[in-house]
Amino acid sequence: MRAALLVAALMALSASARAQHRAGWGGVVSYGVEAFRSDREAWQRSQVAVQRRFSEGAASLEAGHWRRNGETAPFAATDLYRSFGRAGYGNLRAQVAPGATAIARSDLLGEGYLALGGGWEGSFGVRHLTFEANTVTLGTGSLARYAGNWLIRVRAVVDPAAVTGVSTSLSARHLFDGTGGLTAPFAEVRLGQGQEPIVAPDGTAAIRQSWGVSVRAQRPVLGRVGLSVGTGYTIDGTLSRWHTDLGVAAAF
Repeated sequence: MRAALLVAALMALSASARAQHRAGWGGVVSYGVEAFRSDREAWQRSQVAVQRRFSEGAASLEAGHWRRNGETAPFAATDLYRSFGRAGYGNLRAQVAPGATAIARSDLLGEGYLALGGGWEGSFGVRHLTFEANTVTLGTGSLARYAGNWLIRVRAVVDPAAVTGVSTSLSARHLFDGTGGLTAPFAEVRLGQGQEPIVAPDGTAAIRQSWGVSVRAQRPVLGRVGLSVGTGYTIDGTLSRWHTDLGVAAAF
């Protein structure tokens, strides 16, 4: 409840100068926890990310660690965006966690976004995850509509090797400055069915069938420094859990 009130308070704060988020450097330090309804140990994530925005895209470096199923798994990642003008843009992401057993040891994503006209956007991509005992290759796709500063997106993730391996989500994001980026202010509500592949306590990696709802917001609170907060709940059988994320963002 407190996290939800904090989200509402962040949404009510006034926006800072828009130019801060359109180019230059930015960084975020964040911490997240997923607390189970059972006596199971909570999952925790700590992360730091730095992004450089260019006129034609952005590049990010990330590092952190997950605490899951009794294991601490350090990871590092890079996230690249490249604009192709009015045609759309592309996204390449790579994350590695050498020797990990509780998360994917490598997580590679390539996705292209196409401008369809009239404020519509479509995307398609491929994601490949390597776990300790198996690999999972997923197909991704989405359809989005821009309406003013709002972005409404429907996304699907499909595992061709599993008949029921489908994840879908609907999100509504308000871009307060009309632009994205690591430190840009926004508010978002998301409803999802299905999950990305995770490693359960028994060691199996699969897309778990579930339902979840979440709300997130990021707003400036002191000059170029902002606060990010998110909360939500996932209905997932024995892995049903609350999740909360807190972060500090800065443009510099």
